[in-house]
Amino acid sequence: MTNIDQYDFVISGGGLVGCATALELSKKGFKCCVIEKNNIKETVEKNEFHPLSLNHRSIVLLKKFGVWGNMADSSYPITNLTIKSYNSLSRVTFSAEEISLKHLGCVVDRYKLLREIRSLVIKDESIKIYDESEINNIKENNNLELNISNNQHIHTKHLIVSDGINSKLKERVSIKSKIIDYSQVSFIYNCQATFEDHHALQLFNRYGVFAAIPYGKKSINLIMTIKKEYLEKFFKNNVLDLLLIKSIFNGFVSNIHSLNLISKYDLVTSRANEIYKNNILLLGNSSQLLHPVGAQGYNLSLRNLESLLNYCETQNREISVDFKDLASLINEDRLSVFSNIDFATKIFINDRIPSKTASLLMITLLKTSSSLKNIFLKKILGIDKYPYLQIKADT
Repeated sequence: MTNIDQYDFVISGGGLVGCATALELSKKGFKCCVIEKNNIKETVEKNEFHPLSLNHRSIVLLKKFGVWGNMADSSYPITNLTIKSYNSLSRVTFSAEEISLKHLGCVVDRYKLLREIRSLVIKDESIKIYDESEINNIKENNNLELNISNNQHIHTKHLIVSDGINSKLKERVSIKSKIIDYSQVSFIYNCQATFEDHHALQLFNRYGVFAAIPYGKKSINLIMTIKKEYLEKFFKNNVLDLLLIKSIFNGFVSNIHSLNLISKYDLVTSRANEIYKNNILLLGNSSQLLHPVGAQGYNLSLRNLESLLNYCETQNREISVDFKDLASLINEDRLSVFSNIDFATKIFINDRIPSKTASLLMITLLKTSSSLKNIFLKKILGIDKYPYLQIKADT
């Protein structure tokens, strides 16, 4: 005989999104379990700082989830953001003060946040953890019947898939994704430098997208997404051309030294064509892996999770919840973000004259219209459709 356990929600993937989902659904009285292919109790220790940019709304959500308390002291607030395209004329700076906030967001170490969220899941005795396990088979009846490692069988009303871009579960349920190869390579460096405190930068030029994200008094992340055709210009015999890097960040970051490469990857992104099928819902990178412009990825995932939680509160638990309406709601947010990213990559990164002219015009409009600037800022912070008084109360 095999053991059969029954759950309201099974979450496949014990990462930043999966564990937060389990925590919040459990608080609402749903019976949940987390299935993680690695040992959830052994989050990998990292000596380097791996940046995760959280906008203001994400911080409000993490506070609501009870996660932020132990993260606040190790987070680095961002109060100003400058966006620059090609030249000094195409430059605009946003300030938290302009919309009556203390900060636009914070930068945290993603592995420290992961350890914090996982520790809360481990402490929650109502959440069952199957680590070092994977879902091998899914049978669709009235409920979902899952076969996992060690011949364990689980029945669940709903399966939430949050196990990354290469999710095998997506393939098993025949969910296709749009794959976008930007022909770029992303590099993330920790380094020491001189810069204006709490001021982040995102700039676009002919070479790609570059960001400078401070995380300490003299510590800063340089995030460089470089078009492959220019890689040889940046690396001579596999050594980074520091003079070129200094020229790109000139005026914002100086005295750059002690560079340490912490991440490098080809920029190939993914967008699931559908996020809900047969009581299976995709969240996080299983749903979308995004171009890093604007640091939208995890912030969008948290908003999607918030939509899920709000939806669950309105449903009758005695009957099977249909997530089709929820999927439509989440898709509205996803498509809006996709549109913004596509606009930025087509207009700001393209070095053709029409694109340069369009980017200059857009930034000029933002600089000359405070109302338009504030609307734009609230949108990128994810608070354009959020109760503003609640945001102010949480600052």
